[in-house]
Amino acid sequence: MKVLVAGAGGFIGSELARTLLARGHSVVAFGRTAAKLEALPRGAQKVVGDVRDYGAVESAAKDCDAIAHVALPDISQKYREAYPVWIEGTRNLLAVAVERGMRSFALASGAIGTYRHAPGAWVDETAPTELTNRITQGRGEAVALARAAERDHGLPVSVLRPPFVYGPGGPFAKFFLNYMRRGRYRVIGDGSNFTGFVHVRDCALAFALAVEKAPRGDDFIVVDDAPITLRDASDAIADALGVRRPGTVPPILAQLVIGSVGVQLVTESVRLRNTKLKATLGWTSAYPSLREGLPSVVG
Repeated sequence: MKVLVAGAGGFIGSELARTLLARGHSVVAFGRTAAKLEALPRGAQKVVGDVRDYGAVESAAKDCDAIAHVALPDISQKYREAYPVWIEGTRNLLAVAVERGMRSFALASGAIGTYRHAPGAWVDETAPTELTNRITQGRGEAVALARAAERDHGLPVSVLRPPFVYGPGGPFAKFFLNYMRRGRYRVIGDGSNFTGFVHVRDCALAFALAVEKAPRGDDFIVVDDAPITLRDASDAIADALGVRRPGTVPPILAQLVIGSVGVQLVTESVRLRNTKLKATLGWTSAYPSLREGLPSVVG
């Protein structure tokens, strides 16, 4: 297929573009800056544009069979500035996909802070959603737009929900690796809460499979096989880097740095299942746990 990857210059998008090319597809790599697209393989058709510009999206998507929307809000920006870009871009991408009668549309969302559950409980896609802060509510609005396009126009939509995505770059490198190397990283609270990770390559494969198999109306949690506590994850990262294991900080003080929403998401205790992703899309993880994946990142 010919696939438009919206956000192809980003952490997940760039890996997805490479994965799709390796699987024999044509890729239109759509991103806001030429500099971020330069690192992509020559086989990708690189198009600079803004998802808020309907004309730019329409032109880039010419002759495309599918769209993978991974143009997520930049968490280094103020959310009130990033959020409108995300929602307006989602509307434009969906409108073009509907107009062109595309075969599939894969939308990136998130798994952390999405479901209602008891602390530390196992959670899958059948759990009720509970969007309690501005970030998860924004995700919910984007998903609602996609579901409306599916319901009203028959667009095959799948929503993919990874937790923390790690790899050699992106937010993981900034907020985990770099902060830890500089001795600025702290575990919030006692770190006993369970959380989820997935390697960026495994995450990209999930999106590629969703594009290819075009499931209709499905949500997929994209996570590795081994839930891990925040304390154990932080220690494993420190050990892989060869630095001192980090200390702790009370949640109330951490709010001064990452805000109350950030603390809520980081300290949520949930064990996420990937059973549906494996059974429906045939996904397998090259890195079944964070500890197994870290050498490929740190190295």
